Amino acid sequence: MKTIVCFIAAIALIAMAFLSGCSLIEKDFDGEVSVHYPVNETDDDSDITYDEIRTLNALDDEDIRDNLEKIQNWTVTKVSYSISGYQGDDDATFSGILGFSRNSDMSASISVPVSGLKLSDLNGKAKLDLGLSSSDLSKLASWFEADNALKVYMNGTLSQGPISFYLDVYAGIRIRARIL
Repeated sequence: MKTIVCFIAAIALIAMAFLSGCSLIEKDFDGEVSVHYPVNETDDDSDITYDEIRTLNALDDEDIRDNLEKIQNWTVTKVSYSISGYQGDDDATFSGILGFSRNSDMSASISVPVSGLKLSDLNGKAKLDLGLSSSDLSKLASWFEADNALKVYMNGTLSQGPISFYLDVYAGIRIRARIL
């Protein structure tokens, strides 16, 4: 009798495991990828045109790289920027756009206008949110999902030179991956 009870209990445990544990385990991973713009304009001029494109690669994040084949969902949680290493006139500004596109595109599909951004005031400060809409963040996520990367554009005018600084653009990414 004891053997039958143990056998039934074992069958019940196996059945519960199949009914509750057969689904795949999903896990969210939060990461951040960035692109670095070294700006160094040596001309002693005003209204210096600056036009640079960089690639923001999601595979720079270890969790994304390690789980690429298992990713079920991409979310871009925010996009921010910072300025560091500023050297130049205290009143120098940048006006133009920070833009984004699919990695295969030739021009920005999403643009954030910037006007009179006083670079010395932002030097060494915390990351500043670009304030992209949820629709724009969803587009960025779909581009990362399609290409694992996207293009970042910095186009505009530096009010005066010589000037040098670093602009870093960051994307907060959350992925959901099936790990079992």
